[in-house]
Amino acid sequence: MLNHEKVLDGILQQKLEEISYKALPAALVDRVEIDVESMKIGDAVLVKDLAIASNPDIDLMTDPEAVVVSCTAVHNSVPEPETAEEAE
Repeated sequence: MLNHEKVLDGILQQKLEEISYKALPAALVDRVEIDVESMKIGDAVLVKDLAIASNPDIDLMTDPEAVVVSCTAVHNSVPEPETAEEAE
């Protein structure tokens, strides 16, 4: 993922590590890079959104609707310390 450090809102979650496909040797891809800089909470990148999916020389085996990476809200919160009055 490119520019993952620039995502300030939310947490990036990588859902897929690999994308299966068939291709002739000339169309083989070593790595698929995704620029996530503009992602916001609720955004997701699907397999069909990747450049590899639009290449006519590549036949995707992975579901095109599969989520590759998503940006979700932070659900953890730091508990506030109890005061003496709340403990009673």
